[in-house]
This record gives sequence, C-alpha cells and structure tokens, in this order.
Amino acid sequence: GNFMLASPRLKMLTVDRTAFKRAWEIFRELAHKRLSFTDAISVALMERYKIGYIASFDKHFDGIVPRIC
Repeated sequence: GNFMLASPRLKMLTVDRTAFKRAWEIFRELAHKRLSFTDAISVALMERYKIGYIASFDKHFDGIVPRIC
C-alpha cells in the first residue's frame, strides 16, 4: 500500500458529481450486464481520463472495456 501511494506513476482519481452522474447512467444502461455501481464508477473514470484498459479479474467488464488479468 505505502509503496503504491508513494509511487509517482500512480494517480489517485476522485469521484465528483459529474463522474457520479455518468456512473449512474452507465449503471442503468448496463443493468443487463450485472455491472455493480462501483464498477460503473470505474468505467466512468476510464472514459473521462481516456484509460484504455482495466486490470481486473471481474468478468462483468467483458464487452464493456478491455480487461487484462
């Protein structure tokens, strides 16, 4: 944990009102994919910051964003 927090390569992202509202849209649009709201937050932040893939074992991301792991 401390190693990651001290890393200059890690950027901590925060959720503001705009990201929260976009996550809610994603959550509702993708209800059939059984995406959690927490996962929808991740997708919303990926859109905003143009992050191309997610490192996750969560198969709910399949077909939504490219996933490694």
